Amino acid sequence: QDGSNPRGSLAFDGNNLLVGTGSSGGANNFGTIFTLDISDFSLTKLHDFSLPIEGSTPISIHRNGVDFYGITRLGGFYNTGTFFKITLDGTKEILHDFNPEIDGQNPNGDLFLADDGYYYGTSRFGGSFNSGTVFKISTTGELTVLHNFDGVSGQFPYGGVVKHSDGLIYGTTITGG
Repeated sequence: QDGSNPRGSLAFDGNNLLVGTGSSGGANNFGTIFTLDISDFSLTKLHDFSLPIEGSTPISIHRNGVDFYGITRLGGFYNTGTFFKITLDGTKEILHDFNPEIDGQNPNGDLFLADDGYYYGTSRFGGSFNSGTVFKISTTGELTVLHNFDGVSGQFPYGGVVKHSDGLIYGTTITGG
């Protein structure tokens, strides 16, 4: 009932709560968001993903201020993933539906929050060459594709990315190059 197959990093609320995702399970088997109180190790389900249109298979969540932002690998309008915001009272809002031909599909790996206020991530498939993308997305859901993988530059990124102090973004792909 609480969810299963936790994915991605845990987010800390700044007090005693860790927030995480179960990529499957829950009441509808579409995944969950949970909190774990580190003072008594009690687990509370914060959200059950109930319909594919709202996203399913959550894989990453991060804190930004008092809100938490995350991605789902599936679900949404195109059934290729969503970017969402959730509060600790369980209020959830979809901010972006991944469009497979434009943004990429099936975001995968942890999101990275950079100093510029954008989240950076990868989609495993989709984009201009159906080989995945690197993107940045704002807390309002405005997404910019930074790179479309084409096989020559790599293809099918599986993990997240990091932004180095040199201003460049680094990551890996599982094939291509």
